[in-house]
Amino acid sequence: MSKKKLILIQLNEINFHIFKEKLKGLTNFTKVTNLNKLKTFSEESYDLLEPWIQWVSVYTGKDAKNHKIFRLGDYSFDNKQIFKLLEEQNYKVGAICPMNAYNDLEDPKYFFPDPWSDTPSDGIKFYSKLYNTLSHLVNNNSQNKITFKSFFIFLFYLIYFMQFKNLTSYVKLLFGIIFLKKSWNKSLIFDLFLNDFHVYNLKKFNPDFSSIFFNAGAHIQHHYFLNMVGKSNLNPKWYIDSKKDPSQDLFKIYDKILENHLALADKYDLLVLTGLSQDPCLKPSIYYRLKDHKKFFSKFNITFKEILPRMTRDFTMIFENNEQAKSAEEKISKFLTSDGEKLFGTIDNRGNSLFITLTYANEVKKDDKFFYNDKLIDIYDDFVFVAIKNGIHDQNGYLFTSMNVDQNADKIHIKESFNLIKNYFKI
Repeated sequence: MSKKKLILIQLNEINFHIFKEKLKGLTNFTKVTNLNKLKTFSEESYDLLEPWIQWVSVYTGKDAKNHKIFRLGDYSFDNKQIFKLLEEQNYKVGAICPMNAYNDLEDPKYFFPDPWSDTPSDGIKFYSKLYNTLSHLVNNNSQNKITFKSFFIFLFYLIYFMQFKNLTSYVKLLFGIIFLKKSWNKSLIFDLFLNDFHVYNLKKFNPDFSSIFFNAGAHIQHHYFLNMVGKSNLNPKWYIDSKKDPSQDLFKIYDKILENHLALADKYDLLVLTGLSQDPCLKPSIYYRLKDHKKFFSKFNITFKEILPRMTRDFTMIFENNEQAKSAEEKISKFLTSDGEKLFGTIDNRGNSLFITLTYANEVKKDDKFFYNDKLIDIYDDFVFVAIKNGIHDQNGYLFTSMNVDQNADKIHIKESFNLIKNYFKI
């Protein structure tokens, strides 16, 4: 075994190239970018440039064609993940919110699933209520359906796990939300909390390998990239003030997160991956989400067993059998706009389940006409605005590490990071 242990830091979709100048003055970003570095790439087809596909490649060492995981929440036990592989070699393993990873571990030191996936946690009772609360907060954020109960449960855990040295950062983020209308700070509070939660678990359980997934950067880029790169004129004023630049808050917090993990360098090597990156979307489109998925489809007598909301516009419908799913697919395909455009343009039939995306991307107005089965319907109040899309996925990513790597390669497929981890532990 290597003398040190390893932390995988998943800075989801951060574009180090575009923000190169903004990162120069940040001490810990500079330390990380001065480590051994490689560029990564992934699939060429844009339909496959989704983080829940690429991170599975990291966990399994397989590209999308071979691991066959295309939707958030999909699993396949034919794909042995790096977590399981290491555990089988008697290494102690931990993970915080690994995107689209399933927990098939016998005895994880800790395994805290991402907020969108239906997979078992580690069984630590004290963490179960935290997971339920964070999942609720993430999946209901766009609707502002946060209950006082959820808020105070989160506040309790935040105080419990918070590193005192990060208190000032929390206060500044909260001040920005309340007084400066910086709504993006909510996702940064979430990531800073996950950072503190991770550091707590690292020190308590001392795992040989641990991963931590941060999504605020991807979220903020998708929502406000144009303001971050000086093209604020392409965003309407009601959406974000043209003078505001969320990158200032984002990179200060991520620099703090990197500082907290670099402080563990005497025990741990670091592997920092972005999976993908993002580029500005110069033709912004609007994202909507259903306020209440179950209520909406029940209103149209569409039978289902369960509905699981996923990220942003996506959700999974589960049925009693394949016939029920096929019937629902046919009905849902009949939701149309006045121009004949499908409201749900993506319906992926998986037998007894459907993976669906609300693809309508224009502003929803009170007098807009929608149809179901050729009949005019009033569904204006069933939509909730999520964001104006500002960032699009790019197959290129970034890798920085204190591990020894062959830098002559210059560029590797993201799946090869799996082998880097295996080689580090000499398996």
